[in-house]
Amino acid sequence: MAAVLVEHLHARGHRRVAGLFGAMSTTGLERRAGFERAAAALGLEAQAMAVPHSTGEAERALAGLLSGPGRPDALVASNGVMLLHILRALRAQGLSVPGDIALAGFDNNDWMDFVGQGTCGRAGSA
Repeated sequence: MAAVLVEHLHARGHRRVAGLFGAMSTTGLERRAGFERAAAALGLEAQAMAVPHSTGEAERALAGLLSGPGRPDALVASNGVMLLHILRALRAQGLSVPGDIALAGFDNNDWMDFVGQGTCGRAGSA
């Protein structure tokens, strides 16, 4: 399923894609592998990061990605919790989704209805 998200972002013109994936989750590892395979097949500049499941880790990882050279123009989150952390971090930095950066992720959490149409790309749960 991660490949579908990468292909979706590629089809919309994104070429520098980063993914944040749960470091200890089997699902996160599987999604990271799919992300990396799809990005390589499409020739994208891609970074995949394993992020520990603890408060602030996603925000710290994202801060590093956004401040470095070759800042990604799209992000993939491996689950709904990671997606929420990423969205908070982007807003804290004054970046809008999808205006400044695209954001795609997994799960269909109830809170996503409040984010706004066109803001979060969502795929199924596997």
